[in-house]
Amino acid sequence: MNFDLLKNSSNIAVAFSGGKDSTFLLLHTFDWCKKNNKKFFGAIIINHNLRENIREEINNLKKYWCSSIKIEVIEWTNPIKSQKHARNFRLNSLSFFAIKNNIDTILLGHNLEDKIYTFFLRKERNSSEWGLASISSITIINTIKFIRPILSVSEDYIYDFLKKKQIFYVKDPSNDICIYRRNYLRKNLSFNYNNTLKNINYYGKERQIINNYIQDWIKKYFHQNNLFSGGFFLHNLPKELEIYSKILGYIINIITGNIVSNFEIFQNFFHKNTEVIHGCVFHKSYNLFTTVITVYKSYKYQILDGEGIWQKTFLLLSCSSSIYVENNKDLYLYKSYINPNIPLLNKTKPLILKKEKWNNIIINHILPNYICTFV
Repeated sequence: MNFDLLKNSSNIAVAFSGGKDSTFLLLHTFDWCKKNNKKFFGAIIINHNLRENIREEINNLKKYWCSSIKIEVIEWTNPIKSQKHARNFRLNSLSFFAIKNNIDTILLGHNLEDKIYTFFLRKERNSSEWGLASISSITIINTIKFIRPILSVSEDYIYDFLKKKQIFYVKDPSNDICIYRRNYLRKNLSFNYNNTLKNINYYGKERQIINNYIQDWIKKYFHQNNLFSGGFFLHNLPKELEIYSKILGYIINIITGNIVSNFEIFQNFFHKNTEVIHGCVFHKSYNLFTTVITVYKSYKYQILDGEGIWQKTFLLLSCSSSIYVENNKDLYLYKSYINPNIPLLNKTKPLILKKEKWNNIIINHILPNYICTFV
């Protein structure tokens, strides 16, 4: 187990299904936090509502753990389109819950076999060296760290530990359904542990080299204005397509918190002057010497009459009545060093939008601390 990854964490939670892996992780995390004086939030369950007896299972888990560990439940009512869709929903839901509850780190219970089966799945799909490094120890989504401390722990060890301690856990019947390729591999794949782990470790070192290069590139060339905006010069992007797309994916993750595949970036990037990829806007503009890429988060936001706007800026899309802005004496404008044609709006107090009629204003969030115009 690698709990050294938690040294800089201040408030820790465990994503909990009640299965043996997350139960094992929950027990060890609880003990580790007590010994190291770390704040432990508790466990978070995402209820997919897929099984008839799921409510009973959750209630049983709460009763079993209630004396020592807090359990929170996130309800999921949307239909599952695919395993990837379910995974992305889980991670985003967990990250938003974490932000709301001041949690900075969520632990995930992937074990050694998960790492190995992921390697073979990606090998089947002709993945790059980056993908063949298998599951990462750390992923950051919406500024929240997702850490996997038990990637080196085998299923057999986990099973024996829980059996010896007589710890209750839930058996998920979906793990036996072989329509999922991962479950088929789990039941039918034979492999040499040592050779497979050597391959994964080799590709892991290669991925670390690429990751270090990307981190250095971000520090050197990506000028971040604030949490949701930044920019760079197009000529600074490397020519290697995979690293090029990984850098763009990393920027999207910084700005929006979303994880985007290389394929989606190849499909979308720079067919037009403005591209939106998973809520991240890349706007291309030109000067005498180079092409400037301005990057920012984009989403719709609805303002109610008299609502205060703090650290939000916007381009007005529609309004059925006139508006005016209070507190304008607290505002001042200055120019962006990336695109001098975009005025910046710095706010020391909330903006208050007022309307003559009780109608909602629909705005488009363009750049925090940026405002183009009211129209």
